[in-house]
Amino acid sequence: MTFKQNLFANAHRLKAVSAGLLLAATTLVGSAPAASANHHLALYTPIEEPAAVDWTTRYAGEVPFSNISDGPVNVRTGPGTDRPVIRQLAHREGGIIEGCNTTLDWCLLGFGDGTNGWVKMSFFAGFADQPDWMSRYSPEAYYVNNTHGAINVRNAPFLTSTIQTTLAPNEGGYIQTCNVDLDWCQITLNGTEQTGWVYMPLMTGRVDIGCLSPSSNSLNSSNSLD
Repeated sequence: MTFKQNLFANAHRLKAVSAGLLLAATTLVGSAPAASANHHLALYTPIEEPAAVDWTTRYAGEVPFSNISDGPVNVRTGPGTDRPVIRQLAHREGGIIEGCNTTLDWCLLGFGDGTNGWVKMSFFAGFADQPDWMSRYSPEAYYVNNTHGAINVRNAPFLTSTIQTTLAPNEGGYIQTCNVDLDWCQITLNGTEQTGWVYMPLMTGRVDIGCLSPSSNSLNSSNSLD
């Protein structure tokens, strides 16, 4: 082989080697994103969270719960003692459950005035924990306002609840249910299907609804009472 032929052959082999190295480098670089993507997916695959516990299996919805402790209970912005206190509920005050964190045993109470807050449920009891209201009040008696002033009818058995209407002296209705611990009952209003909550110490039961004159020990007030 002449010198010129030998030089040409060496140049051809060098070109082939360079092409092979370029192809190998391209393959490695091109495969890197795929490997990185697979690693990314494996690292950030979401873990399925356990299903939340339905709070209505523990507490009854649309049922008033009241503070049964001896002192006031803090109402907070969230479920935990590290959350700010927004108000306090005195003994026998409470609200309607709107939701719960069953793990922490805190519930969100609505207070009937458009506000709500979180409380620790170990301080509260609902209707299921109370005596039968019929042991104190008669479902057959017609209960009337036993004062000389109007009394407030509210949408829940708490002083913080919204006032729906008022009952004039001798106006009233039949009891539907009661919160015995709080002395509030839900009654029909003056023979209609509308219902509301009244404070029972201001009411008296009359079997003969044709005789509705206030008793001699009626309260005398010109203002609405609770």
